[in-house]
Amino acid sequence: MRQCAPALDIPESSARQTLNVLGRAYASDGLWPVFEDAVDRVAEELDVCDARVDYANRRQLMAQWHLPEGHHHAMCENLPKLQKFRQQSDPSPVEVLVWSAVAEAEYRHSPTLNAPLGGAEARSLTLRIHRIVRTPSLEGSSSRRLRGRIDRYATRLAAACDHDLELKVSVGEVVDEERTAFASRMTR
Repeated sequence: MRQCAPALDIPESSARQTLNVLGRAYASDGLWPVFEDAVDRVAEELDVCDARVDYANRRQLMAQWHLPEGHHHAMCENLPKLQKFRQQSDPSPVEVLVWSAVAEAEYRHSPTLNAPLGGAEARSLTLRIHRIVRTPSLEGSSSRRLRGRIDRYATRLAAACDHDLELKVSVGEVVDEERTAFASRMTR
């Protein structure tokens, strides 16, 4: 399984760490063979599936992508508890989370997060990402709505990757779609 890491564009150290964690969890209960069987079944299903997503292609296309100027501000528009976040000039947290959703990969592998950053800068960026991802959010909260916008944005960007289109998304359409969906849920 470690040999798959390069093909999946995952650092070998991450693959090794994941296998160690899984090994400790499954080996003690004798579940490792069950896990291996499940992995084999998934692989067999993927072998015969016609509509597979080429995640390597997505990661390759997204390697140089950056959130366009102004999209960070627009994504936070009319989300009351995110005004301070909206005013930050650094769109990196949203960029990292969009990349993660498009690549369906751990955000820690994002090219933005893995760019040469100072230790304090990298920690600051990671903390801002954690605030978005880990903050408990009730239905309709600003952080949940932002995550919904990020997911909608990423879905459109992923489709552009899959169909070899320009990696361009209308943030206005994304925000309008989320607002409409939110308003619809609130009137139920």
